[in-house]
Amino acid sequence: MTRHELLRVFISYSRADQHQAHELEKKLESEGFAPVWDSNNHAGEPFRHQIERQISHAHVFMPLLSKASATSKWVHNEIGLAIGRNVPVLPICIEGAKPEGIVTDLQPEQATKVKDLRDLRDPIEWLVCQHSNKGLYSRCEFVEERTEAIVSHTEEILRIQGSDGSRAMRHIACFGSLSIPASRWDRAWAKRNRRQPQGPTYRKEAMSRERVLLGRYAKLHGCDLVVHPYHQELYSTEIRMRCKLLVKFIDSCEDGRIRVKISEFAEGENQLIIGDWFHAVSNSPKTDGFRHTFFTTHAPTVLKQWQDFEHRFPGGSDWMYEKKEAIAGIKRFVKRKLKEHQDPT
Repeated sequence: MTRHELLRVFISYSRADQHQAHELEKKLESEGFAPVWDSNNHAGEPFRHQIERQISHAHVFMPLLSKASATSKWVHNEIGLAIGRNVPVLPICIEGAKPEGIVTDLQPEQATKVKDLRDLRDPIEWLVCQHSNKGLYSRCEFVEERTEAIVSHTEEILRIQGSDGSRAMRHIACFGSLSIPASRWDRAWAKRNRRQPQGPTYRKEAMSRERVLLGRYAKLHGCDLVVHPYHQELYSTEIRMRCKLLVKFIDSCEDGRIRVKISEFAEGENQLIIGDWFHAVSNSPKTDGFRHTFFTTHAPTVLKQWQDFEHRFPGGSDWMYEKKEAIAGIKRFVKRKLKEHQDPT
């Protein structure tokens, strides 16, 4: 992976400049970026919603400013949306145009035509780095809200990105979302949640949806799991079942698509990083889930969290890269912990 690979750059332009926008798309692709513009829209979905979504997930917003764009309400609206969501803005000025309005103070890249622009890799990388801690986070107070948010974000990501070219999912948790039954009808619920064996059907359905969607992303793009598959407030029956469900998922993955590490850091921590698409961090752990979850889709911030994970948990011999090794390691850990605490239930 190159240092620029997979960075999404949204191109905002006036319809009169479509040819120049296409040239800008080709230039960005040649420099290793992933350009995004309205040609990526899906039929049957509201146009405005798709544009807002693409801008929200962009690492950089790139308005193509010209004589025509000066009177384009779409370009002005999109610039306002990008700035409102703290997406880095890099104006591209052609035909002698200059930044106006809310981007007046931003230094642009200038040329007569797009083909005359200098290499954009350094300015884009600098912008992403400068905005890596400026993400806007939303908060979910309760477990149900957390589940709904994860389901909504993951569905959106699976819909707008292809099967290739996305970063792996990274998850830090005791057992994590992949230890949830994949169906609300699964009999494993009774042992996994012994305190609430019946539980609301709607909640089981939502949690199972979370498990299915995250599992789908993990199998497409890979998964790094940092776990601590034991919790002193859980019954041994619950621990064994959660371990069984986690192991079942790991076994369903291809070797090379998943790696697992057992760490004490995961005992009281829950973080979910879906590539560089969204980041969720949860506080106030309870036996039935986490309270106070914070989410962001701000791409530079999510990318920074994804990279920080690598610094916290660098590759090495304590990672289990083959699924048989990971399964055996988890089972040994759980057996040892249960023996130490001698919980017969």
